[in-house]
Amino acid sequence: MYKQTGEDLFTLANVLSVVSVILSLVIGIGTWVLIGDIMGVIPFIVIAAIGCFAAWAINAILSGFGALVVTNIEMLDVAKETLKALNAQKTEIAPVQAATNAQESGSAEQTGEVQETGDLRYEGANLQARPKTVSDGMVACSMCGAQQKENRAVCFKCGVTFIK
Repeated sequence: MYKQTGEDLFTLANVLSVVSVILSLVIGIGTWVLIGDIMGVIPFIVIAAIGCFAAWAINAILSGFGALVVTNIEMLDVAKETLKALNAQKTEIAPVQAATNAQESGSAEQTGEVQETGDLRYEGANLQARPKTVSDGMVACSMCGAQQKENRAVCFKCGVTFIK
C-alpha cells in the first residue's frame, strides 16, 4: 500500500519547487510593476532570489525525507526476508531448544542421564555438538555453523564442546 510513498515524495518535492519558483517570479514581477520604475528591479531580484532559495530548500528537505522512506521500506523488506529465513530454520533450532529446556529444568543434570538429538548431546550440565566434516582437516560446528580445524575440542565461536 505504501510502496510508492518515497517516489511520491520525490514528485511532490519537484512540483513544489517549480510552483515556488513560478510564484516568486510572479510576486517579484507584480512588485516591479507596482513600483513602476527602475527601482522596482531590486525588490524583484530579492523576491526571486528568496523564492529560488525556498524552492531549493523544499526540494532538499522533501527529497531527503523521500530517500529516508525508500530506505526504510527496503530495510523492512530485508527484515521480512530474514524473518522468513529464520522461521524456515526453526526446525533446525528445535533440537537446541530441547537441550536448552532440559538444561533449564535441570532434569538431566539431576539424574545424570544423557539426552541425544541429532548432532547435539546433553549430558548432565554439558551441551555437546558433533562437528560436521566440511573439507580435509576442516569441520563445521553443528550448533553455530562456524568452520574450524578438526582438532579443536571446543568451538571458537559459540563455545560448545565437540563430541569426538
